[in-house]
Amino acid sequence: MTTDSIMKRLEPVFKRVDQQLMVNLKSEVPYISKVCEYTLLSGGKRLRPVLFILASRLCGYKGEKNYQYSIIFEYLHAASLLHDDVIDVADTRRGQAAAQVVYGNQSVILVGDFLVSRATSLAIETELIKFIKVLSDTAAELTEGQVLELLHVRDVELSESDYEGIIYRKTGALIQAACGLGAVYTGASPEYEEGLSQFGRKIGQAFQMIDDFLDYSTTAFEFGKPVGHDLDEGKITLPVILALANAEEADRGEMCKLILQEARTPGEFKRFKTLLNKYHGLEQTQEKARHLVHEAKQSLDIFPDSQEKRDLCDLADFIVSRRN
Repeated sequence: MTTDSIMKRLEPVFKRVDQQLMVNLKSEVPYISKVCEYTLLSGGKRLRPVLFILASRLCGYKGEKNYQYSIIFEYLHAASLLHDDVIDVADTRRGQAAAQVVYGNQSVILVGDFLVSRATSLAIETELIKFIKVLSDTAAELTEGQVLELLHVRDVELSESDYEGIIYRKTGALIQAACGLGAVYTGASPEYEEGLSQFGRKIGQAFQMIDDFLDYSTTAFEFGKPVGHDLDEGKITLPVILALANAEEADRGEMCKLILQEARTPGEFKRFKTLLNKYHGLEQTQEKARHLVHEAKQSLDIFPDSQEKRDLCDLADFIVSRRN
């Protein structure tokens, strides 16, 4: 399986999701629709909606209405990115100017709230109490993740366990919900729901680990946003945590000094990357993400073989092989 082959195989699903995205964005305030279009049509993997589609199909769903509900997860994801970019004072997103640069902080925050409201409205249309409850809890976890990340800015003592708690809330919870609610939507067994939830939780955390890995190992052109941004924002991610844990005293001190600085020269950033590599922070992060994906695929062993199961497994592999 190559990245190109799985994305090409699922291209019709991605296109259907893109078509559905704009259906529920109509507002009596045209400016809101304009900002939403800028945000939602600027690219993105549509991973969460597609996972919901595949999960529901894996559980036997044969209809088309799952597309309507799949966009719930993209709306919540987009809202979290809008809020993130304001908090992080981001300049770019997906290779273009971040929405807050174009439209301003106030507008972007309010449009993020609008997207959350639209997602909630769609969830209510399912008339499934569990669906609504899980989605509501997930929205709260997204906020908790952002707050926890802020509380640990430049915290060189951040533990791997605490980091995992942050990335679960920031990224894993929504991907877990997209997969698990695919089972809930179809009325599948608790066993199937749990299997898909665990699959989503693990690939969600792996996805964030790879994001953190790419911030130090790829280019801005590939990544679609500036690299090294995590260090500039004081975010302590897994590559840093692992390198700090393994570093000799002098090198650990140098790394901490560079982290605690408000800004770094290109030479200092290059030195920081050298130390990350010296103590295998990037290599170990990639390996941990691969291990999570392996465990995630095992969570699907309870399902009989099908094209949907193969697609989910191939998407999991895509997560650890991507360059953006």
